[in-house]
Amino acid sequence: MIGGAAKPLLMEEPTAMSWQAAMCRAYLISMTNPKSIVFFCSIFGLVMPAHAPIWFYGVVAALCFLLSALWHCSLAFCFSNQGVANYFLRFKCRIERVMGAALVILGGLLLWVR
Repeated sequence: MIGGAAKPLLMEEPTAMSWQAAMCRAYLISMTNPKSIVFFCSIFGLVMPAHAPIWFYGVVAALCFLLSALWHCSLAFCFSNQGVANYFLRFKCRIERVMGAALVILGGLLLWVR
């Protein structure tokens, strides 16, 4: 993240597709992303008690779906605005370097505590 922050993003022209096709494509991309799998496994590992009732599993799965949908839809809504996208592109390098440094610091703190 820190090393690749200066690389420009390749901007593509929007393609014509229905909203159902776009949602299906976005879902498949998100669910096949290894970071998403690790994220959801960590949530389930943290919130699932050893002997939970069956309804609890359904509630947790529904909450994970709802939170993921809200997050990804809000990102899509924000970045579909050309002004927001241009603002991000202007500060992309700084944002990615700060976030990369924050992740390195958090990882270092985890190593330090253990």
